[in-house]
Amino acid sequence: VGETSRKFCERLTDHRGYIKNKKLHTPVGHHFNQKGHSIEDLQALAIEKVLPIDDLLRKRRESLWISRLDSISFGANSRS
Repeated sequence: VGETSRKFCERLTDHRGYIKNKKLHTPVGHHFNQKGHSIEDLQALAIEKVLPIDDLLRKRRESLWISRLDSISFGANSRS
């Protein structure tokens, strides 16, 4: 679960690049370059579009979806 002010397709292109270029310092690059994973396993879905563009609201909604989907517990999101 993530949030961005950029277009969804642009962000997904970034993620694909992290995988292809073995950017292991990124969570997506690290995960999909592990044994048993590949770029073919990458799937993405836009859950919600926040309008008008409001950074604070977008960040609040991201937190809500991280909590609702419990994505921290299985490693998709982390909070430092």
